[in-house]
Amino acid sequence: MVLRRILSSLGFGGVDVDTVLTTPVIRPGGAFSGQVRLHARGDVDITSVQLLLVASSGGTQVELGRYAVAERLALFGGAGQAVGFHLAAPYSTPFTLVYGQPMPGVNVGVRTEVTVTQGSAKTDFDALGVEPTEITQYTLDALGTIGSRFVRSELRPGSPVTQAITFYAPVPQGQPVGPHVPQLVFTLAADPQGLTVTAEVAGRPGPGDVHRVPEEQFRALVAQPAAWIELVDGWVRRALDRVAALPDQDPGSFMRPPVQAGPAAPGQARKPYAYPAQAAGGYRYGGYRGAGTLIGAGLGGAALGFLGGMVIGDMIHDAVTPDADADTADAQDPGTADTYADTGDAAQAPDAGSGYEAGGYDPGGYDAGGFDSGGFGDFGDF
Repeated sequence: MVLRRILSSLGFGGVDVDTVLTTPVIRPGGAFSGQVRLHARGDVDITSVQLLLVASSGGTQVELGRYAVAERLALFGGAGQAVGFHLAAPYSTPFTLVYGQPMPGVNVGVRTEVTVTQGSAKTDFDALGVEPTEITQYTLDALGTIGSRFVRSELRPGSPVTQAITFYAPVPQGQPVGPHVPQLVFTLAADPQGLTVTAEVAGRPGPGDVHRVPEEQFRALVAQPAAWIELVDGWVRRALDRVAALPDQDPGSFMRPPVQAGPAAPGQARKPYAYPAQAAGGYRYGGYRGAGTLIGAGLGGAALGFLGGMVIGDMIHDAVTPDADADTADAQDPGTADTYADTGDAAQAPDAGSGYEAGGYDPGGYDAGGFDSGGFGDFGDF
């Protein structure tokens, strides 16, 4: 055993691994192909070659699928061998691209694990781009068309894992933009028969509204783009009805951390974390009034508009930040920061968190968010 370790450290008795994907972009339920290229540094017996399809979000990695692609291979020193694969990704695979543009918050990749009887084997990781299923893409198109703006994408635990997309609710023309604009969460679960969407108000505990769209209904609705937009808009309006039922809070309550459990101040009742109701000066949304032509064009402008969360984030920042003179601003601002979140491997770049979950709010740009292993994600403690 000691001799094997010494030989391995000198480059003998091990195998180098390089996985090459020939399908760098897929859709959930689709196939990904490639080769695992093995090169033996010395005589080596390989007992198994496995591929792991993994997703990472907020520093947490989830295994989506495990595939055995080879076993019991004997390689002589200096020899190489390529093992081809053609594998199906589960429908639970979260999407990471929208019309070719990376969507921050969740990363997907293929990890290669090679087991040998002696020596060592290096593992390999290759990023994999995932586009939404067709029905999910149309949902994003509709949200962009009615004026919703992306905040963050994250994973929710479960079997299978689901993807939660948080977004600013639409701000009708002529209404002010500010911290009173609610955030909604759509948890998306695609399958071969359609899509299940759970719509929630961010920051409010309890079950959300569950909407099921079978494939046949989807096909009938998208033949009339306005009808599909009206369906998705109805999900948003129903979720916003919950906002109107919440008790009034001061205008800044939306962007502050949830109230923590504990005794109230002497002589005062502890108020729950909530949004301003649909009263004077509060948020009001009466539904989409447009013609619904963007989806019919199929150009992706609506969904790319949905990804423009940085616009409304900057506007909210301007609405709640007092003006400062230029000298003060220059002294405090060391430079123009990149407003886009890091889309690299979350395991290598831990997410420091942002938005109200980090005790503040996002002054603009995409919020990579974070995975809450406590089970509620956006809900916080009550």
